[in-house]
Formats: sequence, structure tokens, C-alpha cells
Amino acid sequence: FLPGPVLAPRTVNANIYYTSDGPDICAAATPFGSGCSSCFASCYEFFPTPAAFTLASRSITMVPTDPGYTVVAGFTPVLPRSNAAVALTLADDDEVTVPLAPGSFRGCYGQPWSAMSICSNGRVSEAPSNGLVAAPSIPTMLGNLYTAFYSQGDWNPAAGGTVWFDPGPTTTVTWDNVPSFGVPGSSNTFQMQFDGNGVVTLCWETMSVSGVNGGILVGYSPGGPSADPGPKDLAAFFPPFDLCCDDERPLALSTFAGDRPVQPLSGPADPFQVLTTNIHPLDVIHVGVLGLSNLGTAGWPLFSFGFGLGDCHLYCQPDAVFLSVLPPATTAWQWTAANLFPPGPDYKSIQFCVQSLTLRPPSPGPSDRASNALACIVGNQ
Repeated sequence: FLPGPVLAPRTVNANIYYTSDGPDICAAATPFGSGCSSCFASCYEFFPTPAAFTLASRSITMVPTDPGYTVVAGFTPVLPRSNAAVALTLADDDEVTVPLAPGSFRGCYGQPWSAMSICSNGRVSEAPSNGLVAAPSIPTMLGNLYTAFYSQGDWNPAAGGTVWFDPGPTTTVTWDNVPSFGVPGSSNTFQMQFDGNGVVTLCWETMSVSGVNGGILVGYSPGGPSADPGPKDLAAFFPPFDLCCDDERPLALSTFAGDRPVQPLSGPADPFQVLTTNIHPLDVIHVGVLGLSNLGTAGWPLFSFGFGLGDCHLYCQPDAVFLSVLPPATTAWQWTAANLFPPGPDYKSIQFCVQSLTLRPPSPGPSDRASNALACIVGNQ
């Protein structure tokens, strides 16, 4: 010690080490990337005027898949009538329902049709009550109560021509030289063909370029509210496109009820909850992926591993995975992405990534799907 009184002031030259809680960090979970795969149940093309119609002498064929359809453009001709064909009595803006023999036609999921409701304006539906308004409307088509096939315009069989129902061997409904409403001398010939295996063909022979009421709507939509897929060029030969029996929206991941990865100050661990939605009712396995790093907004394409339809990507480094068997007909799944414990250690500012996958046997396969991802930051508030 230096000489001097014991209580005399001293100057201390030393390093003092300490820790600080640092600034507050706001917890966050930010979506990035996109889910896959969307599949629509409806298709259509709207021609605003008869003169714009491009399907004369053409056809489209809907070939059943499991489940759904592949739609192909072609040149299938109008089939000649058999001796069993019946001329239907239809007024303007009218509808008649005819019974079908067992095995005549089956729709999506192999469901047999027992009857057909035929509207004078170019619509064949599974049952009546889809409306009789002549002018075609896309929202009406997508919202109709019953599954229907459309070559809808303001056709008027009361003014000429004939609408024929022919039970087979391939069931057909034919508008034979039916005029457009309000256009004397006009003529339209087209046919819808339905076979016992569920194949449907819409074919057009000659179509008038004149009309006075709302254009022509060609397409298909299942019963009940349906998503709008946007218009298709139905005359295009390539590529064919697929329809599902039910609309499938992209698999989506979000926080559950606005939850965020906040580390509690004390007490038990706080689970960070997320929610996977738009799960197909036939999906069997849910996979939660957690990574301490993400793979960027482009992600890794999963199609090279046979996963999905080509638009699925892995966005999170798979450092941990959580597998769950889904109860039948599940469409949404809440799961814990991380358990956050009170400080000691302090997890504040740690970044991680979460994503969902769903699997449907055989897997990997085209029915597998991946969600968007959440870029997460652990915070204390």
C-alpha cells in the first residue's frame, strides 16, 4: 500500500466487466415465398360478342382423372342422332329435366347422374334451379347451385331449330340450327357429349356471328361457390390443363391468432403457435419444418425430388421437422413451431424460419404441397 491514512481517497486503475440486457427487440414473423399448388375446379372462356367466338368447327374434351379432369382441345365432330333421339319442347329462356338410364354418365368422384336439366340457352346441369337468365355471367356460373356444362348464349329454340336429347350409346344434347334471340335467319349448331366413363366433349359446328344479348360463355363449374381461375384460351391445343373436383388454394402458413415469438420474462415456456390452412381433406401427413436459416425467397425446388406439381419450394433449412398424422378431412392445422423459455439463456434477436408441408400417399408425388414460410425474430416484446 502507498503511505497515507487508511481512509484517504485512492485512484483505482482497473477494467470492470458487466452485462446488459440491451435494447428491446420486437418479435416478428414475416411471411415470404409462396405456397403451392393451386388447382381450380372451374374453367371458362367468355366471348363478348358472337363475332368473337373462336370455337366453330372445334371441340374441347374433358377426360376424367382421379379426381378431376384433363381438358384437351380438338376437332371432335357433332355425332349423328340415333333413332332414340327426342326433340325437346323448349320455349325461349326455358328448361326441361330428362331422366338418365343407370350408367349413362358419371361426374367428378365417379358420382352417377340420374338426370340432366337442359336449358334452352346452352347449359346442361345435374339438376334444375341454376336460373334461366339468357345473358351469360361468369359470377353466376361460378356460384350456381349445381354442376353444369356451358355453351351459353341467348339461343331461342322457340323461333326455329331443335334441341335434341339422345340417350345413346353416348348421351348427347344437340342445339340443331337454333337461332340467336332477336336475329331472324341466324343459326347455331353445337353439341354436348357425355359417355358412361365420365368423358365430356363440347363441340361446335356452325355458329352465327350475330347476336344481341351478352355474348357467349363456354365452360364448366361444379355446384356451389367456386373460385375464379381466370379465363382460358379453350381453342389452344397446347398445353392441356387440369381441373380438380374441388378448388384447391395454395397451402398457406400464418401465425395463429396473431401470435409472435416473444420470449417470456418468467414462468413456463411460451409456445409460438402457427396455423397451416388450405389443407386438402385427403391429405394424410402434416410436416412442420424449422430452420435456423432460410434458403432465400427463391427456395429449393422440390419437384426434382418428385414432390408436388413443379411450383413447390423449400424455404427453410430443415434443422428440425415435426410430423403429425392428420385426422380425416382436416383443412387447417395448428402447431407449435418453437417453445420459448424465460431468459437464461437470452434468446432475444435469434432468427429462425418455419414452413409447412402436406403429404398424400403415394409420396413423394404430385399431391404433395408446400406452404409459404415465416421469417421469425425472437423478441422480448
